[in-house]
Amino acid sequence: MNDAEVRATAEKDQELAAQIALIEQKYPRNEKGSRILHLLHPVTLFEQQTPVSEVHFRAVRTKDVRDFPVDPKSIAMGNLLDIATRIWDQPAALMDKLHGEDRAAVLELSGFLLGNFLGIGVGP
Repeated sequence: MNDAEVRATAEKDQELAAQIALIEQKYPRNEKGSRILHLLHPVTLFEQQTPVSEVHFRAVRTKDVRDFPVDPKSIAMGNLLDIATRIWDQPAALMDKLHGEDRAAVLELSGFLLGNFLGIGVGP
């Protein structure tokens, strides 16, 4: 590698480290290792008395992506939301009630976890 390539690689490594640190800060792990997303807009489902205020996400497994499109051009938001509902600890019906800001956070975190599973992610 020449000096320019070394610098470019170092810069990329620094960017990845910054992205990992941001994810670690925004979505800490619980005692089981799942990532925690605190909802900005808690949601009440069905007959629950207490609104759901946080959602826990586990790592992506092969069974979660069996029907995921192989061609990146074929991936729709629905595909990403479906994977999110497979890796969180709440009923899938919660997804349809999320506020836009919380949906964006779900996509960010599940995208991070999916990228790690596919080997294109930025960290643990």
